Order: sequence, then structure tokens, then C-alpha cells
Amino acid sequence: MSESFERYARARDDIVASLDELRTILDQSVLDPGDLREVERELTRLRDGRFVLAVVGEFSSGKSFLLNALLGKFTREERVGSPRIIGLLATDNNPSTATITELAYGSEEQAT
Repeated sequence: MSESFERYARARDDIVASLDELRTILDQSVLDPGDLREVERELTRLRDGRFVLAVVGEFSSGKSFLLNALLGKFTREERVGSPRIIGLLATDNNPSTATITELAYGSEEQAT
């Protein structure tokens, strides 16, 4: 595991410990139960190991290409008369990903 991911894992574990303490305090208090639900939701997300990164921008500004490059999942393909870069995430000159895309680790590489 790279040093950056190890630092992230340590920070995540520290936050989980702090949220566990906060949950105990909220559980014994007279505060809004919604606060406790928020803490529980964050604890679950952190324990699941999910890392959320939002990539936003104008249509066809290179968001999918950037993610393909970061993942190392792109190739150059020769099309009739013009080369094209293809990757795990769809890329095109026209808008090609008009929905939220969620990436997750899986045993097989696929995009659905």
C-alpha cells in the first residue's frame, strides 16, 4: 500500500474513533436523534472504506478522460481516418456521461 493510502487509512481510523466517542455522547444526551443518525451514517461509510471524490465540470470538458488517466485505463484506437482515445469510462466529443458515475473495486474490470 502506498504511503498516501496508509496516511488516509490512519486518518480514517482516527476519525472513526472520534465519531465512536461522539456517538456515545449523543446517545446519552437529549439532543436531536437526527444527530445520532448522521454520526451512524458516517461511521458506516468510513468503516466500509468508501472514498468519495466528486469530479464536476462542463459537458465534454474531460472529466471521464481524467478519471481514465488516473486509473490508467485508456488506449489509443485507430478509427476510420481519425485516432480516438477510449477507456473504461466513455469519452466522446459529444456529451457521453449525463449521469452520476460511481466507481468501485471489483474482481472483474467492467463498466455498467
